[in-house]
Amino acid sequence: MHSTIFLNLFRDINRLRVKQDALRCIRGLLPVMCCVCAVAYSPVAAQEADARQLEEEASEMDRSALYEGSSELWLRAAELRKKQGNWDAYFLDRAYYANGLAMRSLITEVSREMEDVAFELDSLKKANPDFVFDTVEVIVKRFHIITLLEQNDVAGAEEICNSLIEQFEAIPEKSDYDHQILISQYFRKAELLTRKGAYKHATEYNGKALDAIFKGGYESLYQRDGAILKAYLQNADCYMALQDSVLVRFEFERMKARLGALTSKVEERSFEVYKRIFDFYLASGKRDSASLYLDLLAAIPAFEAEAGYYRARFAKKFNAPSKAIPVMEGIRRQLIAMVGPAHQYVVSVSLDLAKSSLEAGDIPTCLDRLNTIRNGFRAESTPPASSQDWISGRDVRLSIEILLLEAKAMLSSFSKSGKPGELQDAWEKARLAVDGIDMLRNALFSESDRVFLVETSYALYELALEISYLKYAQPGDAHLSWADTAFDLMERSKSVSLVDAALRRNAFSYDFLPDSVRVLEAAKRGQILKLRQTIDDARNRGDQGSGDFFQVQGRLVDLTRDYQEFVGYVKKAYPVLEQILNSGSNSGLREIDSKLARDSMGLIEFFYGNQAVFFIASNGSMRSFQKVRDHALLESQCAVLNRHLRTFLNEPTHARIREFAHAASTVYRQTLGSIPFSMPFRVQVVPDGPLRGISFACLMTGKAGDRVPLYEYPFAVKKHQFSYLYSCTFQSKLMNGVHPSRSPEVDAFCPDFSPQLRTLFPDEIAIAPLPYNVEEVRAIAAHVPARRVIGAEADKEAFSRLALSGHTSSVLHLASHAVANQEDGGRSFIRFASDRPDLPGSKLLARELYGLELPYHLVFLSACETATGEIRRGEGFVGLARGFFYAGVESMITTLWTISDRASVDIVDRFYASLAKGCQKDKALWEAQVAYLNNQRMKKDKLHAHPFFWAAFIPLGDLEGMQVAHGGHQALICLGIGMLALIFLYLIIRKKFRRV
Repeated sequence: MHSTIFLNLFRDINRLRVKQDALRCIRGLLPVMCCVCAVAYSPVAAQEADARQLEEEASEMDRSALYEGSSELWLRAAELRKKQGNWDAYFLDRAYYANGLAMRSLITEVSREMEDVAFELDSLKKANPDFVFDTVEVIVKRFHIITLLEQNDVAGAEEICNSLIEQFEAIPEKSDYDHQILISQYFRKAELLTRKGAYKHATEYNGKALDAIFKGGYESLYQRDGAILKAYLQNADCYMALQDSVLVRFEFERMKARLGALTSKVEERSFEVYKRIFDFYLASGKRDSASLYLDLLAAIPAFEAEAGYYRARFAKKFNAPSKAIPVMEGIRRQLIAMVGPAHQYVVSVSLDLAKSSLEAGDIPTCLDRLNTIRNGFRAESTPPASSQDWISGRDVRLSIEILLLEAKAMLSSFSKSGKPGELQDAWEKARLAVDGIDMLRNALFSESDRVFLVETSYALYELALEISYLKYAQPGDAHLSWADTAFDLMERSKSVSLVDAALRRNAFSYDFLPDSVRVLEAAKRGQILKLRQTIDDARNRGDQGSGDFFQVQGRLVDLTRDYQEFVGYVKKAYPVLEQILNSGSNSGLREIDSKLARDSMGLIEFFYGNQAVFFIASNGSMRSFQKVRDHALLESQCAVLNRHLRTFLNEPTHARIREFAHAASTVYRQTLGSIPFSMPFRVQVVPDGPLRGISFACLMTGKAGDRVPLYEYPFAVKKHQFSYLYSCTFQSKLMNGVHPSRSPEVDAFCPDFSPQLRTLFPDEIAIAPLPYNVEEVRAIAAHVPARRVIGAEADKEAFSRLALSGHTSSVLHLASHAVANQEDGGRSFIRFASDRPDLPGSKLLARELYGLELPYHLVFLSACETATGEIRRGEGFVGLARGFFYAGVESMITTLWTISDRASVDIVDRFYASLAKGCQKDKALWEAQVAYLNNQRMKKDKLHAHPFFWAAFIPLGDLEGMQVAHGGHQALICLGIGMLALIFLYLIIRKKFRRV
């Protein structure tokens, strides 16, 4: 009985563990229950004494300490259960302990605790195969979700959540415990979907949870902590994102009705609801409604400071600056009296005041207010404990925001006065802010944090580029140097994580390091990569709750920490290594110019901001820094091109082709066509924003008449040979590690997809038959040595055997299906042969590639949309192509949209024919595309000359040709055949003369 009570209590607490206010509602019961269970399981005197001691400790302990999870109490209680052999209660106490760690955000400790629990659980299950530990396994999985979310691994957390939902939905007759676990996972799934931006699906899972609550009679249980209310809040947020104001208001009404049923934390929940409704009406510009909920906020005594902040926001939104500023200033003084000058609400109101002054054109007041914020915050701040604390602390972030506003203010002043000194001052502030971003970025270890920092800093980079453009436009000899400055800014904002990966891979290859250091670093990194692959494999199998899995994950944490300490030691011993690892965006435009001149190439790099598009063009001897004339026009025409190229086969009409031609010529005029000097034949492009999804080869250098066939259109591919870069800096870091190109020997995969798969697995995507992929692989083998893996043999296991075996093939060719995941790029995949396409073993996920070391010099992904995926600002597409670069691949041929299976054969055939002759990769692809167009000209085929069929393929990375090892042998064979033919001809002629 006591075990059941205790288990039910933990079930409720664990379900609500991330809702701290709710846990406080029932924390008073914990000492009592702990004592009850301690006494209930004490059959011998020693155990009774232990139980009494625990009871005394529990009664004397402060309840908040108990709620936070006293390590001594719960661990000692767990040891007592272990002595008794009461394993249910033992694991339950360990879970209480982990819950306390989670409440204190000690996520690493939670992960280690669950690792130990899972390991012990596995041992017990082997020793007691008849004993059921389902409850403990569920607990382990749910805590594992917390640790994964802390690591920003939403995909991993979602997999476990899905497995729990499937497990409990499959139970035919559910107990209360089963229902409530299922409800908690519905809520968790909604949270994960919201994080991913899948708002519609999130509301569906919230709906499932609420239906289960009301139908199961659990309303009072979930109402007491506001869980139902939070579901309504989350739904409202989702509908706001979906811009469905009707459903937003519907959720508001449900929230307000639910407030009356709360029994605790009424003020906190009311404030949360009123704040959300206030924000909605404030953003909607509904003054009366916003005012009503502002009054309700102000009526809650415990949130006086917060209400003051919202009053200031209301005044700024609904009043002219001349009226809003005095009101906000009065609120600011009140807040300073209540909470001090460094409080976040005071700083926020002060920043709003500075912005209002800037909008009103009062530049001196704006600058004075910003200086006051800085001085007031410094006066309240204590010196940081270390430089690391200073870099990652609030001071730097606040300073960056202040510098950004100061730069805007000075730029605004320059636009009025035209004084060069003010423009220079604006630049100095913007430069300091950008340097601050670099400081923060170097202090962050997490790749996701670095990427997020760049994403949120794009407005700063855009402002700095605007100032640079104005400086560049000023007359004088110095103006050309501002193109160098702009180029550096563009490079800083791109491919942060890819650059870091290339730096880490290449840093330990330098000759100044002893061989022993390089060998040890490679060994440590190799261990980490193997463990990551093991973890990915376990996730693909759904085996994430075992002790072995947690043991491997704990080992990975230890090895990662050990590797970081090792790198830190080496950097101290060899300071040059520190400079290499933190060199980041050090590719200068002058350095690039010399390379362009040597290789007879041109470069055009874009920056796509919120208000403007900038680009730099260079042909090696001349350069130009430009701003697109019509930002809105370029954006709209890029959208037309993207839509047309991806959906051409749905409506291949003449009207749509004319629409495409207009857009293609407009984008060309706005970009390459506006460069004031001629670009070379070979052009490298670093795209950004919507331009990332466009093949520049299919832009049009002029207009085409209505009756001109498609193969005669002036496509840019007839004038230029294009290749693409993530960034010049990544390219230079990538090339530092490039090994001499081997002869083009190919591992070619073409899996088979039978028509029956569609019937057996109707919900699976990308399993349609590919009738021409075998022909594609045969075309490859006609030109270069190829190891062909065809049909059912082309499975993921075969790929792993080849790719990870250390063999000598230099090219990987995958002719299959691929799917680009636009919400989670790491879940983009390419398909392998399998009779169960619904299982993980049939797919190679992009995120699996991050932990691999692949030996290939070139990867050709002949599948749909392999260059695309999730769009991250500054990083570009996150998907398969990016994953292969992480795995050490040096060059790729990828696709931007859905490709034609039949047309791909022609492109692939000609590409490998040119590659076998030693052509550079971009030239080989250019020759293939031009040959395809000429072939359609010969056939007079108008439809198949459309860029949909030939322009999707783009080259990335190292463009150098590959060594042709067998070229000499071929020449000797040809010479020998020729000599034999001459001898044979000589003999025939001689015989004729003899007869005469």
